[in-house]
Amino acid sequence: MASNVATAGSASSTGPQTSSSYSSEQRFLRVTGHGKIRAFVAHALEFLDDEDGQEILPLPARTLVLHTLPVQIDPRHIENPITLPAASANVTPTHVANALSTIPRLVTVAEIIKREYVKLLETKRSMRLKGLYQYNQVRLLEDVPGVIIAHEEEISQAANLQETAEPESDAAVKAKKKQQAERLRSKQIIEALSGKNHPRQTQSPYMTITLSTVEKTELLKSGATYQPPTIRKISRNAKQRAKKREKKLAAAQTTEVAA
Repeated sequence: MASNVATAGSASSTGPQTSSSYSSEQRFLRVTGHGKIRAFVAHALEFLDDEDGQEILPLPARTLVLHTLPVQIDPRHIENPITLPAASANVTPTHVANALSTIPRLVTVAEIIKREYVKLLETKRSMRLKGLYQYNQVRLLEDVPGVIIAHEEEISQAANLQETAEPESDAAVKAKKKQQAERLRSKQIIEALSGKNHPRQTQSPYMTITLSTVEKTELLKSGATYQPPTIRKISRNAKQRAKKREKKLAAAQTTEVAA
C-alpha cells in the first residue's frame, strides 16, 4: 500500500501524509481535508497490525499520532523538542485555518481506526482483548518553537516587495525572515504595553490524537484527555482457546531462546 502514502511536506491529493522518518514503534500521520478517509484508515491498520500476521509475546507496542499540523511543521520536533529542536517555519493564515477546520475529520478518522482495529483482532482471532488507548490534545501553533504565523497584511507587503525586488542570496533571505520575526514580536509587545484594556490575542489551535496499543501515562501529565480502549466480548470457549494459544506460544519462544 505504498502508492497512497506521501512523506510530510510533499503534495498528495489522495493519500495520507506521514513523517519522513518511519519507526517500528511510533508513526505520525497528518490528516488533511482532501485525503481519502479509507486511505488514512488502511495505512493506520497496516502499521498497528502485528508484523507478518504472526503474534509474538509480548505483543508489539505501537503508537500512532494523528494530527492536523501544517505541512511545514514536523510533528517529531514537538514530541521530542530536546533531541530534535524545531527549525523555523513560516505558517500562513490558510494553513492556520486548515489546522482548525480539519479537527472534526481527525476525530472521525480516529474513531474509524479504533473500530476497525477491534474488527481486525476478531478476524485474526487475536489473544488481545483490548482495543486502542486514545489520548487527545488540543495545542496552539503559537506555542510551537520556531513557528512564525504571518498575518494577511504582512503577506501582502511581502508579495509587493517580491514583485519589485531582485533575486537575493540565501543569506539575505534568512536575514530578512529574521528581521520580519523580530518586527512581529516587537509589534506584539508594543500592543500588549500600549495601555489597551483588551489587547488583541491571537490563538491558532491544532489537535493531536494518539492511538496506542499500550498505555501512555506520560501524555496525561502533559494535559491530554484519555479515552479507555474498547474491551472485546468473546465467549468462554474463545477465552480458553486464547489462553491455550498464549501458553503454547510462550513455550515455543522459551524453547527457541534455550536452543
